[in-house]
Order: sequence, then structure tokens, then C-alpha cells
Amino acid sequence: MKLSTLYLLCGDPDQFRRAKAIKNVLIGRRTVSNLYWGLEYDLLSYFGVLRNFSLGDEQATIDALVRAKMVIVDEGLLYKLTPEGQDKKQELSNSLGATKELTTVVKYDIVRFSRRFIFAAQVISEYSYANSQYYPQTIGFFDDQLIKRWFIQNKERNCPSISMIC
Repeated sequence: MKLSTLYLLCGDPDQFRRAKAIKNVLIGRRTVSNLYWGLEYDLLSYFGVLRNFSLGDEQATIDALVRAKMVIVDEGLLYKLTPEGQDKKQELSNSLGATKELTTVVKYDIVRFSRRFIFAAQVISEYSYANSQYYPQTIGFFDDQLIKRWFIQNKERNCPSISMIC
């Protein structure tokens, strides 16, 4: 999804909004200012929804929206939707469907879970086959220690999930 589309979806026809603040809210940059603006713009439920994405330059995006007559700009990067921008926002909202479902991404970090799950499966597999030759997974130190601690605490238990594999 383009940054211009996000700015249209997060824009408002009655209130000037900071483009940089919206971008920081969506990527999850946790500062007091960003949390305040997320609350002020009623976007706090979308905080960090695009945390693994790199978004483009907000100045160029706002300039393109001004040229397309979708927004008007105040000093800085404060923008407000024009009637054309409001129509485009409505059109985008209808085509995208329920955007409230994106808030699930904020609650559950599926990418981190999948990395942990794959690493845990590898550790269990190596233990069950007494295998010391493997391709190491690229996982962060915190996640590595979390899975290893979980495994050490549970490997001696008569746990059906581990004993079935071992």
C-alpha cells in the first residue's frame, strides 16, 4: 500500500493532521508525542500496524497529494482532506473493506511468533535425534534465550508434546 493511500485513509476533512506523526504511529515509533497524536487522531488502535515496513518520504507524498488536489497543506506537513480527497478516502475505504481488522496485527506479532516456532521446532528436532549438525537459525538474542529456557524447563517433563517427538 502506498504512503499516499495511507495518508488519505488517515486524513480528515475537518482537522489538520501531521503527516510525520501519522507515519510514526503506523510504523510504531514509540514516543510520547507519537502516542499523543495517535490518540488525538483516533489512530492509536493502528499503532505499529506497519512496523516491519519502510514507508517513503512524507514530504514528496504530501506534495503529490497537493498536486492531485486531494489535500490542502498548512505550514509544516499539516494536511487536511479536500472534498475530492474525502471522496477518494470513501472510495478506498469501500474497496478495502473492514480496516479495523488490521488492529489484530498490533496485538499479535505473527512474524516474531513464526520465527520462535521454527526455532523451537529445530531445537526439539535436534534433541530428539541427538543431532548436533544443523544450520543455525537467524533469531534475536532475546528470542533465542526465551526458547532455550522454555526447552530446558520442559524437556525432562513427561510432556506429551515433547515426549511424542522424542
